[in-house]
Amino acid sequence: MFIVIDTETTGLPRKMASLRSKQQKCPRMVAIAWIECEREGEILADYYFIIKPDCYTIPEQATAIHGITTKNAQEEGKQLVSVLEIFQKSLKNSSFIVGHNVDFDIQVIAAEASRTGISLPIKELPRKCTMKASTRECKIWRGSGYKYPSLGELYYRLFGVPLPGHHHALSDASSCMKCYFELKKRGIL
Repeated sequence: MFIVIDTETTGLPRKMASLRSKQQKCPRMVAIAWIECEREGEILADYYFIIKPDCYTIPEQATAIHGITTKNAQEEGKQLVSVLEIFQKSLKNSSFIVGHNVDFDIQVIAAEASRTGISLPIKELPRKCTMKASTRECKIWRGSGYKYPSLGELYYRLFGVPLPGHHHALSDASSCMKCYFELKKRGIL
């Protein structure tokens, strides 16, 4: 079994290096979704949680992207600790993690786990990144080389249709899963 993950956050860090060195500069997790899959593609379970903010607000710029307001999250959100405990159980049974820009999602989740004191083996698991793996497949030129494709760009390249439900964590995890299996079928991942 493996899991496909996606998060929605309060924003982006200034530098990826800051994620590894200072958890306080890491954006906060607003929502998380993951799908438990068998290697052949069978979906075992899926999970989606909005996180109840604890001493932070969701900036309007972030809400404009994923649609989750601080008020929504306060009313509909779950406590971070309980969500991470459920996620921890899925991780224990997983042989690897898939995501689009998976390093970002892993760093955000790891920072949240660190804040709560929950031990997650997320950084130790092998990972497969659809964003990094598909750069040459998408061939989107920028400046002096190919840029990393967005999930929407990759989805369109592989399937010829726009990405459904973009910036909803469960919808994005589902789309990422479809991209993963298509990239695997094409021998790219």
